[in-house]
Amino acid sequence: MADIMDLLSQREHCLLPLCSGTIRAIMCFRYFLSQNEAIDAGTILGSKLNLKVLGIGNGLTITNCYNDGLNAVCSEAQSFCNKNILDPLAGNWDVYYVPTANPDPYPPDFSSYLASVETQIGAEVSWQQSNMDVYNNFASTGDLMRNSRPNLETVINAGVRVIIYDGDADFIVNFNGVEAMVDALQTKFTSLYKQQQFTNYTVNGQVAGIYKNAGTFSYMRVFGSGHEVPAYKFGNLAVGQAAAQMFTQIMRNQSLTPT
Repeated sequence: MADIMDLLSQREHCLLPLCSGTIRAIMCFRYFLSQNEAIDAGTILGSKLNLKVLGIGNGLTITNCYNDGLNAVCSEAQSFCNKNILDPLAGNWDVYYVPTANPDPYPPDFSSYLASVETQIGAEVSWQQSNMDVYNNFASTGDLMRNSRPNLETVINAGVRVIIYDGDADFIVNFNGVEAMVDALQTKFTSLYKQQQFTNYTVNGQVAGIYKNAGTFSYMRVFGSGHEVPAYKFGNLAVGQAAAQMFTQIMRNQSLTPT
């Protein structure tokens, strides 16, 4: 175990979750940062992790049940939101890509492919797209309603490069809500971010979205993309081309830059 931790401490680490996974990723990064601080202070023994990049793709940004925080209150808020807002507004349109009616066959299911490579990748369990037991356990606490913004602010202020991005054709985590959350962030880059104007993000001269940079923080709205941003294309670009450029720049510890 010591050898593994020594190896991990020598490497740079990143997480790029999607949707509700962003909540858990933010909490993980905040916890790891607190452990790094405790190691520096000498209150615990361990190897520090070099947390380099956090990418938040179509992250949930719901602002209900902040004041009370009781499981029952937050769970009821989640149920109310789903039944009275999400479902009625979506109608018969795909909540993950609103230009398309249900059922939407795209992006295609990759379960068969993952099953075919289980042995090669050393998987210990079979892939399952969703698990209702896990979902119901989270739903019973109103997990999706809780405020993860303070944890995100801590991660940004710690110097981790953070990018938040979304597709403008996604309804379930729409860019209006995401941008409202981003505008409400209180970090060391807040003043600089508010001074910026949205700028076209281009890929080989083709406009693919709009973006802002402020220090090690970036936000991008990707044109023509649904919930799974890399699965879509816009204009003359290839599928995933804009997402690939964005990903490459961030993983090189660079701010977003048009090409």
